Amino acid sequence: GPGGASSSGATLSFTSGNAPAAPTLSPNGGLFLASETVTLSGAAGTIRFTTDGATPDCGTGSVYSAPFAVTSTVTVRAV
Repeated sequence: GPGGASSSGATLSFTSGNAPAAPTLSPNGGLFLASETVTLSGAAGTIRFTTDGATPDCGTGSVYSAPFAVTSTVTVRAV
């Protein structure tokens, strides 16, 4: 869960794409002191995501199929 600042924590930054019915990202960002599980939901069709801040599209990114753990600083983007 959310916590205070720590150099060993993981910072999550989330951005959903501009597509209709953009997915909901949970948690919605912040600094976490331990591994955090990311869940994407609410979009019609296939959800694609990246963890490097790049914008996913039909040719890039991973297809979301289940919640995934984040253990380091990442920027998750999903469409």
